Amino acid sequence: MPAAKYYDRNKHKWVDRPKTRARDLSLLPSEWGLLISYWRWYPDKFLDLFESPNAMYGLNIIARVNMRAVFRYSDTYIDGGRGTLKSFSHFMANLAMMVLYPGIKLQYYGPNTKQTALIISDAWTTVQQNYPAFCDYFTVVSNTEGRFILSTKFGSLFSVENFRGLNAGGVTCEEFAQEEVGNRFDHEYYRKVISPAIRIVRKVNKVRDPFFPQIQHHYVTNPSRKTNEAYTVRETMVKAMRDDPKSAFTMSWPGVVAVLLGVRDMKWYKTQKRDLTPEEWTREMECVWTGSTENPIIRDSVLHESSDLSVMEERGCGNPEVVYVIGYDVSYADGAKNAQCATAVVKCEKQKGTFQTDRFKKSLVYVFDNPPPKDAAMQARQLKETFRRYAQGGSRCYIAIDSWQYGKGVLEDLHKDLGDGLPPLCTVNHEFPELERDGALPVIYAVKATSQGGVTGMHDPDAEMVRYMELEFEHGNMRLLTGNVYEGVAAYKKAHGIRDDDLNGRIAIPYIKTKEMCEQIANLVKKPMGVTIKEQRITTHIQRDMWSAFKYACRWASKLEYQELTRNFERTSEWEKEYENQSARHLDTVRGRSGVGYRGGNGVR
Repeated sequence: MPAAKYYDRNKHKWVDRPKTRARDLSLLPSEWGLLISYWRWYPDKFLDLFESPNAMYGLNIIARVNMRAVFRYSDTYIDGGRGTLKSFSHFMANLAMMVLYPGIKLQYYGPNTKQTALIISDAWTTVQQNYPAFCDYFTVVSNTEGRFILSTKFGSLFSVENFRGLNAGGVTCEEFAQEEVGNRFDHEYYRKVISPAIRIVRKVNKVRDPFFPQIQHHYVTNPSRKTNEAYTVRETMVKAMRDDPKSAFTMSWPGVVAVLLGVRDMKWYKTQKRDLTPEEWTREMECVWTGSTENPIIRDSVLHESSDLSVMEERGCGNPEVVYVIGYDVSYADGAKNAQCATAVVKCEKQKGTFQTDRFKKSLVYVFDNPPPKDAAMQARQLKETFRRYAQGGSRCYIAIDSWQYGKGVLEDLHKDLGDGLPPLCTVNHEFPELERDGALPVIYAVKATSQGGVTGMHDPDAEMVRYMELEFEHGNMRLLTGNVYEGVAAYKKAHGIRDDDLNGRIAIPYIKTKEMCEQIANLVKKPMGVTIKEQRITTHIQRDMWSAFKYACRWASKLEYQELTRNFERTSEWEKEYENQSARHLDTVRGRSGVGYRGGNGVR
């Protein structure tokens, strides 16, 4: 600490050392005040003064817009595709603000403190290379695992460390919508601990600074599902910006912008499109939030709760009490975009609960999709091979196939002897007697899906199937394979005594495909259509082949439940016998009291 007094040789006496204090821009010479205010309005121009000739890259349009938004608004929400420099631009904005607004305290918060500290530490290394002179303003207080702190000699502080009681004037939330298992953004902790601590107000000469964006909340993320809590925050901010443009700012940057600006290479862009699933591509590269919070087919939380089946089944269990239904969605290679054939195997088991005896426990034990074979006969052979695997050992097995358009050809070929060692098949209702052969197994249910419920000849209205699926999920009668692929593979190997890792890739397929099917479901909404409803895709980039196959399988399962319920009503249960006995005793008692039995209606005896 410097001494409180110093000796003035001109005055030949000890005088008080002037204290450092905030300066009002209006007291400075006009040109200096104007220059500082200009830098605060255009912080990217301020950083341009320090850019090194050997910089890896300069500030692009994305970074400049993001930085200016941080300086001008207290609340911002920036979502963008991969490679759009969201984290770097916000980190640079924080550094510039620490210099241009001395004495402020800023926080950086992410899903994982260790991960966030590593990201910021790497960004700091880039800043040192690009802006070496600018870095002279800062002192690295801490750069360790899970902790990164910078300070300036003017009293500004930037920290990546999060605990209760750490106050600040602003926070930047990194990966605000991240949903990865074990690394999800903790919205509850943010609401209870981080956000309430953003309460320091910047003052100039003990007066609130009217030019500083007080109590800052900045959100940076890739888009996610609309059921994520981050989407609610984004919608709130969009509404605030619409009602009062000066109150908040939101911006979405698709990944193609980074390619057009030369920040990312086209080869990298194409590689991402090849490797990502359609939903991942839609969210992380096209910057579109998927799923819906309004009229979803199946609520996201219900899907998550239903994904608790750890062991998939690639063949039948042999239990005669179990019924397998193979749902099949047909497609042909006719140039249709992303056309796929999909297969979903539903295992139906009887339940013993008092209110569940008329409902199967339906488990999606296997699901996959594949490019369409060259012809209908090839699809029929593949489908019969799947039927063979699940019908062996004594379990009942059925096939539910879409019989419209392309499906009609596959259905006809299933009636033929395909030379595969299996008998020909036919429909359960013998709808095509002209195609049936001797010894054919009646195991096919021909699904006639339609969006027009109640039309003559249309047996399977889409509204009925959607409603059935929704109710069964809500009532807990549906089970899906776990979304944790590694746990699923480990559980399957343990159940079957497999110690070799060579089969891991094949075992993982149904778990991965189940996750993709859940993404297909999240992309669907219910849309009113006259007196009924239909399902509609939010984005056409995401198909619904596996969901359709699953839906067809459950359609036949619902009819099997109805048949079982009908048989139960036809049987005389112990309750019915006891009721009849009690009624007879009561009737005898009444007759004994009156001495006269009933002879007819209308009170005549």
